[in-house]
Amino acid sequence: MLLKKGSKGEEVKDLQRKLISLGYSCGNSGADGDFGTGTYNAVIKFQADHQLDKDGIVGPATMAVLNSSTSGSGSGQTFVATFYTNENNAMEGGDSVAWSGLPAHVLKGKDITSVRYIAVDTSVISLGSTVSIDFGAVRYQKSANGSSIDLNGNYRAVDVGGGIRGNHIDVFIGGAGYYHNLANNIGRVNVTLKK
Repeated sequence: MLLKKGSKGEEVKDLQRKLISLGYSCGNSGADGDFGTGTYNAVIKFQADHQLDKDGIVGPATMAVLNSSTSGSGSGQTFVATFYTNENNAMEGGDSVAWSGLPAHVLKGKDITSVRYIAVDTSVISLGSTVSIDFGAVRYQKSANGSSIDLNGNYRAVDVGGGIRGNHIDVFIGGAGYYHNLANNIGRVNVTLKK
């Protein structure tokens, strides 16, 4: 099987999903099954990063390295996680949180000790699916009442966020005030995610 610019179909969509899961952007359309310029550029970058011939064609050698890179060896994949609160809702005067369209009442009065929700790129993680996340060095935090929080565990993909692309997730952490400060203190971190 050879995939190249102009190829279309499920094989291309599978290729795009694998590239995106490894952090290579296939353009604004994501995994759409159309091997266009975005996918071509992602393949070239992948080939360069793995010392393959940079021809933009996915042949046996490129596919073998791609498959071994995404084989799910049990170690998980690296994602970038950012933490968000629902306080933007009050500032914007709307009825949804900063994510796209999740009703505010779903998260009202909740924090990471009671719900484990993430926003995702649906070409990488399906809505409604549950994933296991290892937060590494930032695993243990304090809740608003001072009790210890273990951030590691299972999270449900419930939203898509406004700018989530590729291996980036937004983690709901809680309401305004304390959790806003906690989100800022943790910032952007690399996490290991298993689907």
